[in-house]
Amino acid sequence: MNKNSRARWPDWLKTPRDFLRGLLFFGFVFYFLRQQVDLRLIYHGGGMLVNFPTFYWGDVFFREFAAYPGGVMEYACALASQSFFDPWLGPLVVTAMGWLLYASTAYYLRVLGMGSVGVIGYAQPLLILALYARYVNYAEVLPVAGTLITAAMSACLYLKIRPHSLYLFGWILALFTGAVYVIASGAALWFIGLCWLGEWRGNARWKRLMIACLALAAPFIVGKLAYGTPLSEVWPQLNAHGLRWFHLKEWDQAMVNALYLVLPLATLSGLMLAQFGKRSPVAPAAGFSPSNGNSRGDLLSSVFSTVLLLAMVVATGLLSLNATLRAALKVDYYCWRQRWSEVLKIAPEAPRTAHVICAQDRALYHSGRLGDDLPFAQNSEVLMLNQKKYRPDWNAIDLYIDLGFINLAQHHLAESVEYYGERPLLLKRLVLVNRVAGNDGTARIYLNALAKVPFYSDWAKEYLRKLAAKAPLDDDGEVERLRQLAFTKDYIAPLPAEALLLHLLERNKNNRMACEYLLAHYLLSKNLPGFVKEISRLKDFSLGGIPRLHQEAIVLAVRALDLKVDLKSLPIDLGCVQRHDEFARRLKALGADAPHAREILRQDYGNSYYFFYYLQ
Repeated sequence: MNKNSRARWPDWLKTPRDFLRGLLFFGFVFYFLRQQVDLRLIYHGGGMLVNFPTFYWGDVFFREFAAYPGGVMEYACALASQSFFDPWLGPLVVTAMGWLLYASTAYYLRVLGMGSVGVIGYAQPLLILALYARYVNYAEVLPVAGTLITAAMSACLYLKIRPHSLYLFGWILALFTGAVYVIASGAALWFIGLCWLGEWRGNARWKRLMIACLALAAPFIVGKLAYGTPLSEVWPQLNAHGLRWFHLKEWDQAMVNALYLVLPLATLSGLMLAQFGKRSPVAPAAGFSPSNGNSRGDLLSSVFSTVLLLAMVVATGLLSLNATLRAALKVDYYCWRQRWSEVLKIAPEAPRTAHVICAQDRALYHSGRLGDDLPFAQNSEVLMLNQKKYRPDWNAIDLYIDLGFINLAQHHLAESVEYYGERPLLLKRLVLVNRVAGNDGTARIYLNALAKVPFYSDWAKEYLRKLAAKAPLDDDGEVERLRQLAFTKDYIAPLPAEALLLHLLERNKNNRMACEYLLAHYLLSKNLPGFVKEISRLKDFSLGGIPRLHQEAIVLAVRALDLKVDLKSLPIDLGCVQRHDEFARRLKALGADAPHAREILRQDYGNSYYFFYYLQ
């Protein structure tokens, strides 16, 4: 076989070792985004993340972006962000963006004759991973990455075709700058800067550098002629996703700034070292350069550099990961999807905010444990997110729907849409509450909007079809159940938790959640007379006996307060009585005010209502 006829390894993939190293590196980035960061949490938001981009299919939505410079890039980034809904597609899109940054950096440096990008090319993907792991500046990552990719690839294309004639050079550079401004307005400045660096070592460089500076007039001309943009507003557009030095003290903004600075600083370093006759820092370096040899030393060096890169991915991900915020987001994510066992499992890792505690108590109720396990809320108002110092909104929506406060849930939904944007989850809940309220016309408005949202369009179109045909819908049972529970009385001022729950039970005595929450409210507020008065409501439900906490509260009411309790057909376990008497004897012996009494009794009675009533 002719040696020249053998298939050659593609040049653009460098060497097989480089290709394998890059494959492993970006595979690790993908895995960490998928398993640890979980971009679905960013898509969900959970009332903690704002500014997630809205996106709808259709030319009407696209024309809104096409009406101003840089809108094309914003549209593309908004579309790419929707991939976060899917557990695999989102990490794949972000990993692909990281690879494009790596490829554009490598190609730019190659065009300038600086050799291999080396480890510097992996810096930007690592910064992207770190930013997503922190969950804070997620809204800036894709636009910044898109801006840098547009600037670098446009600069590479220009530097490959740049003419020798200064006259043509000026016109072509201005044309490129105007086009970049239209596609991604914030990339125009970076494009000019990269072109300026590319001309540093060319002939007549000072004349070309002056012309490059003059090319900055192109965005102002295009903005005025094509969009009617006042000249004073063009500069903010050029700096839409630029460096923000006044935020540099904030670690997240510093990382965003670092994304911008990696390529210019690497190029400047290479140019300065080349000026003094030294090797470029981005030229092949030990362990990171393409190797054509087959020696054992080359292999060990390649393995070491690969392991080092993978260790950098793991270290970046673990050190940057905001584990507490991730846990809080997971609690709300599972709560909205009614995955109650996961809520109870992950909640201990989250900060003990009112919203997390409220979600835990909802999970206890739906798991059938609210009467047996002490509620996590130590304040009865937290149980209902009824404290003014907390902003319920997003987090209170499903709680109020569950209880039957449809109008109150609709109010919080409207506020949440105003504050968080037209999130698909909120629109879907608006469909439900309007169907419960009998407003099918309003529900259709939200369904028509969802029909243009990625990942929701098929569901919304099928729902609309069935609604028009008056065919059975999947949520008909839930809609009918909520209609039976829905609170119908009008009230002017916000009512306390007890009044709200009593009104719900007046509307429907079979509202089990309202009943259990009312009893939990009395337990948490240590209102045993109120508890005893309402305990007979349990007979309306098939519980198979009185829950443990309720039995302990009854024993305490009889033994400590000498209250009369009408138990009817709900018997008390003799063990609860014996446990109370034993607890009372030990508490008396230790002294209720003794500082060590709480810790001693917690070991045996920490999960009892007796301990909560006397020592919490």
